Amino acid sequence: MSNETEFTGIDTSTAESGVTLEEAKRHFRVDHSEDDSLIASLCLACTQMAEHELQHGIITRDGVEGYATDPSGVPAGIRAWILIQAAHFYEHREAAQAENLIENPFVDRLLDPYRTWR
Repeated sequence: MSNETEFTGIDTSTAESGVTLEEAKRHFRVDHSEDDSLIASLCLACTQMAEHELQHGIITRDGVEGYATDPSGVPAGIRAWILIQAAHFYEHREAAQAENLIENPFVDRLLDPYRTWR
Protein backbone atom coordinates (compact mmCIF):
# COMPACT_ATOMS: atom_id res chain seq x y z
CA MET A 1 0.00 0.00 0.00
CA SER A 2 1.41 3.35 -1.06
CA ASN A 3 1.34 6.50 1.06
CA GLU A 4 1.36 8.67 -2.06
CA THR A 5 -1.80 10.52 -2.96
CA GLU A 6 -2.55 10.70 -6.65
CA PHE A 7 -3.28 14.22 -7.84
CA THR A 8 -5.97 14.14 -10.48
CA GLY A 9 -6.61 17.86 -10.99
CA ILE A 10 -9.27 19.39 -13.16
CA ASP A 11 -9.66 18.42 -16.81
CA THR A 12 -9.17 21.72 -18.64
CA SER A 13 -9.44 20.14 -22.10
CA THR A 14 -13.20 20.79 -22.22
CA ALA A 15 -13.00 24.37 -20.95
CA GLU A 16 -14.90 27.20 -22.57
CA SER A 17 -13.48 30.72 -22.67
CA GLY A 18 -14.21 32.83 -19.61
CA VAL A 19 -14.35 35.99 -21.76
CA THR A 20 -15.99 36.76 -25.09
CA LEU A 21 -14.04 37.56 -28.24
CA GLU A 22 -15.66 41.01 -28.32
CA GLU A 23 -14.62 41.73 -24.73
CA ALA A 24 -11.05 40.65 -25.48
CA LYS A 25 -10.85 42.76 -28.65
CA ARG A 26 -12.02 45.82 -26.69
CA HIS A 27 -9.41 45.11 -24.02
CA PHE A 28 -6.67 44.59 -26.64
CA ARG A 29 -7.88 47.64 -28.61
CA VAL A 30 -8.17 45.56 -31.78
CA ASP A 31 -10.70 46.75 -34.34
CA HIS A 32 -10.07 44.28 -37.17
CA SER A 33 -11.00 40.63 -37.58
CA GLU A 34 -7.72 39.22 -38.96
CA ASP A 35 -6.60 38.03 -35.51
CA ASP A 36 -9.98 36.79 -34.25
CA SER A 37 -9.00 33.11 -34.18
CA LEU A 38 -5.68 33.92 -32.46
CA ILE A 39 -7.39 36.08 -29.84
CA ALA A 40 -10.08 33.46 -29.22
CA SER A 41 -7.48 30.74 -28.75
CA LEU A 42 -5.39 32.88 -26.40
CA CYS A 43 -8.49 33.58 -24.30
CA LEU A 44 -9.31 29.87 -24.15
CA ALA A 45 -5.70 29.00 -23.25
CA CYS A 46 -5.71 31.60 -20.46
CA THR A 47 -9.06 30.30 -19.20
CA GLN A 48 -7.50 26.83 -19.07
CA MET A 49 -4.53 28.30 -17.18
CA ALA A 50 -6.90 29.91 -14.68
CA GLU A 51 -8.76 26.63 -14.19
CA HIS A 52 -5.47 24.85 -13.59
CA GLU A 53 -4.33 27.49 -11.10
CA LEU A 54 -7.65 27.47 -9.25
CA GLN A 55 -8.45 23.77 -9.67
CA HIS A 56 -12.01 24.90 -10.37
CA GLY A 57 -14.03 25.37 -13.54
CA ILE A 58 -14.60 28.87 -14.85
CA ILE A 59 -17.63 28.09 -17.06
CA THR A 60 -19.89 25.22 -15.93
CA ARG A 61 -19.90 22.24 -18.30
CA ASP A 62 -20.60 18.50 -18.14
CA GLY A 63 -18.92 17.15 -15.03
CA VAL A 64 -17.25 20.43 -14.07
CA GLU A 65 -18.80 23.02 -11.80
CA GLY A 66 -17.84 26.55 -12.77
CA TYR A 67 -18.26 30.01 -11.36
CA ALA A 68 -20.73 30.88 -14.12
CA THR A 69 -22.73 29.42 -16.99
CA ASP A 70 -21.45 31.99 -19.50
CA PRO A 71 -18.69 34.62 -19.64
CA SER A 72 -20.95 37.44 -18.42
CA GLY A 73 -21.20 35.76 -15.00
CA VAL A 74 -17.49 35.09 -14.48
CA PRO A 75 -16.22 37.06 -11.45
CA ALA A 76 -14.49 40.31 -12.41
CA GLY A 77 -11.11 39.33 -10.92
CA ILE A 78 -10.97 36.12 -12.95
CA ARG A 79 -12.07 37.91 -16.14
CA ALA A 80 -9.42 40.58 -15.56
CA TRP A 81 -6.74 37.89 -15.05
CA ILE A 82 -7.73 36.12 -18.28
CA LEU A 83 -7.76 39.39 -20.25
CA ILE A 84 -4.42 40.62 -18.87
CA GLN A 85 -2.71 37.29 -19.52
CA ALA A 86 -4.20 36.95 -23.01
CA ALA A 87 -3.23 40.54 -23.89
CA HIS A 88 0.32 39.85 -22.75
CA PHE A 89 0.56 36.76 -24.95
CA TYR A 90 -1.03 38.63 -27.88
CA GLU A 91 1.48 41.47 -27.63
CA HIS A 92 4.44 39.11 -27.14
CA ARG A 93 3.74 36.44 -29.73
CA GLU A 94 7.40 35.74 -30.36
CA ALA A 95 8.87 32.80 -28.50
CA ALA A 96 9.55 33.80 -24.92
CA GLN A 97 12.64 32.64 -23.13
CA ALA A 98 12.60 31.89 -19.43
CA GLU A 99 15.28 34.46 -18.65
CA ASN A 100 13.18 37.20 -20.31
CA LEU A 101 9.95 36.48 -18.40
CA ILE A 102 9.04 38.92 -15.66
CA GLU A 103 6.41 37.82 -13.18
CA ASN A 104 3.73 40.29 -12.20
CA PRO A 105 2.55 39.32 -8.69
CA PHE A 106 -0.38 41.76 -8.88
CA VAL A 107 -1.89 39.93 -11.84
CA ASP A 108 -1.53 36.53 -10.17
CA ARG A 109 -3.11 37.87 -6.98
CA LEU A 110 -6.33 38.54 -8.94
CA LEU A 111 -7.06 34.80 -8.65
CA ASP A 112 -6.42 34.56 -4.89
CA PRO A 113 -10.03 35.11 -3.74
CA TYR A 114 -11.08 32.12 -5.85
CA ARG A 115 -8.29 29.72 -4.82
CA THR A 116 -8.95 26.75 -2.57
CA TRP A 117 -6.22 26.96 0.03
CA ARG A 118 -5.19 23.66 1.55
